[in-house]
Amino acid sequence: MSLRMFLKKVIDCCGVVEWWPSTDPFEISIQAILTQNTSWKNVLKATENLRSGGLMSPKSLFESDIGEIEKAIRPSGFYRVKAKRIKSFVSFLFDKLEGRIENLKNYPLKAARNMLLSVEGIGKETADTILLFALDFPIMVVDAYTRRVLSRAGFDIPRDYDSLRELIEKNSPRRDSRTFKLLHSGFDELAKRYCKKTSPKCSLCPLSSLCKGSVRREHS
Repeated sequence: MSLRMFLKKVIDCCGVVEWWPSTDPFEISIQAILTQNTSWKNVLKATENLRSGGLMSPKSLFESDIGEIEKAIRPSGFYRVKAKRIKSFVSFLFDKLEGRIENLKNYPLKAARNMLLSVEGIGKETADTILLFALDFPIMVVDAYTRRVLSRAGFDIPRDYDSLRELIEKNSPRRDSRTFKLLHSGFDELAKRYCKKTSPKCSLCPLSSLCKGSVRREHS
């Protein structure tokens, strides 16, 4: 099966519309930073702490003491590092975008991405998450779940982040933000429900018949 067909199957079986629970672009951006190396459950705890503490806005985070931010986001883990990244991010908003992440839409995709990557602590996956889910830029987000599913399905995928991202974009059924959101959510849902890191549930997976490693794992 071609990669293009497989990607379509991922969308059809597991893509989720409105998969990201937040709708505010700034809140999504902060969650993209918080989700690094932690579970979504912990991100939601940290999000609620920021909301209840009146900190979920560029101005409040910019003016807050870093210790206050650390306390609020402690459930997300690595809270000291993440608090510094949040501070760097909101400083970037006021330095470059008049305090509004939405103003990044005034730039072409490549320029907007490079601007985000210039912020200390924001790597490619985080930048692309902000671009796609907060701002609706047509760019694919690649993560460990994406690699796991594609590798187990038997596809020869590049190790480099951008090379894999571009490969998926090139073979995507459509190259728009909605399709890339469905693809990303589809890969994540597949990996969390069936294609687990250990003890994968191949017999339950809706794509097991397309996965070259399925039979081998089920009978190993």
